[in-house]
Amino acid sequence: MVRISLSNHNSQSPYKTAVLDLSLRTVVLNNHKSMGLDDLKKNSFFHPLLSHPVLSSNGHVYEYKSKTTEDLLNTAKYIYATLIQASDPKNCHFKINSTDASAALKINYRIPLSLDSTKRAKRYISINQLNGIISEDSGFDFHFCDTLLMQDELSFADLPQEVNGDDLFISQPEILGFFQLQENFQRLELRYINPLIGFGGFSREKIKKNEPVAFYLGVKTKKHEHSKYYYGPERDCLLMGIDAQQYGNTARFFNHAPNPEPGQNGCSDFLRANLSPKRCLLNGIELVLFTASRDIVEGEQLFFDYGLSYYDKDNFFKFNLQGRLLDENQRPIKGQRSQKMKMIRLMARHGVEEAMYGLFKRPLIALAVVILIVSVLRYVL
Repeated sequence: MVRISLSNHNSQSPYKTAVLDLSLRTVVLNNHKSMGLDDLKKNSFFHPLLSHPVLSSNGHVYEYKSKTTEDLLNTAKYIYATLIQASDPKNCHFKINSTDASAALKINYRIPLSLDSTKRAKRYISINQLNGIISEDSGFDFHFCDTLLMQDELSFADLPQEVNGDDLFISQPEILGFFQLQENFQRLELRYINPLIGFGGFSREKIKKNEPVAFYLGVKTKKHEHSKYYYGPERDCLLMGIDAQQYGNTARFFNHAPNPEPGQNGCSDFLRANLSPKRCLLNGIELVLFTASRDIVEGEQLFFDYGLSYYDKDNFFKFNLQGRLLDENQRPIKGQRSQKMKMIRLMARHGVEEAMYGLFKRPLIALAVVILIVSVLRYVL
């Protein structure tokens, strides 16, 4: 069952609301008058969804492809407009696919990266370098992407039972404007922390409380396959969350810190979240925007609260006030030196200058020490 509630845009009509039951193809006006779906317009009921263009199909299969942000944000409109007009909506099946039309231009992005979590990034890496590093380290293909993608198939049964049709036409110009901006590497940078955590996101400048910092971007999908990077839906009109495992932006690398409710104790020795996730709707498509929950100074690591459901006994951790990683028993977590060197060598293979310099510097220091010892021995003897 899928029911869509609509408000009448005809102020002269006595009917203010309509609830469309797509399974039964019936409508209830003002919560009491029932009729067939085809009779709705005869009762002076106007709503943009009722006249919105629909998708063409091959049988009961409809395909929607988007190449721009505007196309993607219109996905839910096309799906529900099509279902309203379909003779058998319960058998409709939708294939959704989007591409990043500007991906080729983003190859020139330069991402600030530091291999020391306590020091500001002075060198930059390319998108291809980051993709290669994350892909080789994780074992799956990763692609940096600072836009939202949508790749999935939806049947009638996958949709929410209750949909507010007015949400499909929500326009928030300020949110949309920030959503359309490119990733701001003047404000954000990546730093490598350790083999357990990997990377973290850090501020490169002061950020004031309530300022937008970054959207959580990736692939809109209902299939998360137990991905730890999946941000589940709450208000999305297609019940699709955001999976940043294989496609994601800088926000993918924001780490966890607790964000206790007022009055909670036990967190004074740990860093707390300095970001708050804000769920925004654009045409019924739910986005997650991180805003600063307090003033953030230059060089701070950026955190949000993952929630207790994210953790099990084996992966629970916190950062203390000095930025060191602690386990559930408040013991320091240290990655093995061999693991760290393995990661440094991996980054060096992908042309990261700081990693290459670090590997080159170590044998030079060792050689200098040997030469010094030999010189001292010669002098003594």
